[in-house]
Amino acid sequence: MGHMAETHFPRNSFHWAGDVKNRIKLVEMWGDYVNWKERRKREGKWLVKQLKKHKCKRVLDACVGDGCDAIYLIQQGFDVIGNDFDPLFVRKALENAEKY
Repeated sequence: MGHMAETHFPRNSFHWAGDVKNRIKLVEMWGDYVNWKERRKREGKWLVKQLKKHKCKRVLDACVGDGCDAIYLIQQGFDVIGNDFDPLFVRKALENAEKY
């Protein structure tokens, strides 16, 4: 049988996130959950190196979330298109893009 990936979300997280008030909370706490500063230290240079190695100039951030990866890649000179199924995350990404 196939291997199932481990998840850090509770089983009912998508049901929980379906409520607008809870989705707003999720969007607001997402940066703390992901810990972008530490993640950037671990992945930032590697990600840029891989994209440059493959001569990527344009990147699709398919689940843009709060925009941290998209913003970072724009700062590194990439042309980035961000997309998310949740309009609350799109709004948060746009707010963060204005800040950074």
